[in-house]
Amino acid sequence: MLTERRVDFGYDFWMRCEDCGASSRLTAQQYADSSDSMMTCTGCGQEFNFGPAVIDLRDAGDRALDDGHLSRIAWYHTTTDLGWPLPSKPLSSDDVKALGRWNWPKERLEAYRERHENRALYLGTYEAAIESMLRRMRDQGDRDSQFYLHRVRLHDDLRIEPGWRDENHAEAAAITSIDLEAHGVDVVRYLNAHEAVGSLSIAVVRGAIASVQAIVIPVPHLVDQTHHTSVQQARALRDEVREIQHRHADDVLTGLDRIRKEYATRTGAPFVRTPDPQSWAALTALEQLAAETYLPDFPPVIKQEFLRSVGSPEITYTHEDDLRWLTRFGGLAALLTRHERVRRALAGQPWREV
Repeated sequence: MLTERRVDFGYDFWMRCEDCGASSRLTAQQYADSSDSMMTCTGCGQEFNFGPAVIDLRDAGDRALDDGHLSRIAWYHTTTDLGWPLPSKPLSSDDVKALGRWNWPKERLEAYRERHENRALYLGTYEAAIESMLRRMRDQGDRDSQFYLHRVRLHDDLRIEPGWRDENHAEAAAITSIDLEAHGVDVVRYLNAHEAVGSLSIAVVRGAIASVQAIVIPVPHLVDQTHHTSVQQARALRDEVREIQHRHADDVLTGLDRIRKEYATRTGAPFVRTPDPQSWAALTALEQLAAETYLPDFPPVIKQEFLRSVGSPEITYTHEDDLRWLTRFGGLAALLTRHERVRRALAGQPWREV
């Protein structure tokens, strides 16, 4: 039996004062609402600039700090590869072509290839795994990709580097298996400054992983059928958008829309005029409907970041498109709201030896 840590997506932050080294608490909403990123240190009373660069460990009692317990913890990872972890991750042909445009010497290209293909594997808390997926959806063009959630069991008797690294100041998030072997370790703990900020993640050699469980996400049948009231509200908002679009169909095009229409004509792509403020308001109301339906008790800042990852309903959507969007939104939101059921479903999957 693996140890599961408590899951909390509404976590606070701890920021380390660069003058005295004391840590001060900051809520997620305070983090989002600050206009100047300044806070007062509870240790020395001085104001300092907060942010990822001064993030501190959230839980000094994290069991992952215990070398004897680290391999008994359930670790998590999200990826678009059901068969993760692969023995290697070769550069794609597109990557090689892109690098070729830099005219690198062959030796430099081979050194880059070696580091890329021997990158360490990164594992973290359940929150870190889900937030990593949402970041990829938001920033790396993976919004429509199929993701899998992996639950990882490590081998016992691993060589573990003492303490933990701060990825702001020490190599951690881009370390390779070659680097780990050079240091004589299988595992390096590091403070995560990007996902589940302030939690501990680990970089490991592939041989440190004993076995893996995997499940497709969103998890099928985890969310009840979309509530009739929500569907009706979504239909009403979509009808409002259509009515507004029809009412303004003959309006004079803006300069930007004229350019876009000319481009669409040349390329054969469909042209859709830029939504007017009324249409934007109706689409925003549809987003808020989804957020209140599926993330009702989460802080606004979490809902906003989640929406940025999932994406907004398009101006050209049909009622059927809206229903698919709502269903996907609900399925992904369940990873946050019903994490206990997600983890139970994952823990019930067969183990695959690595």
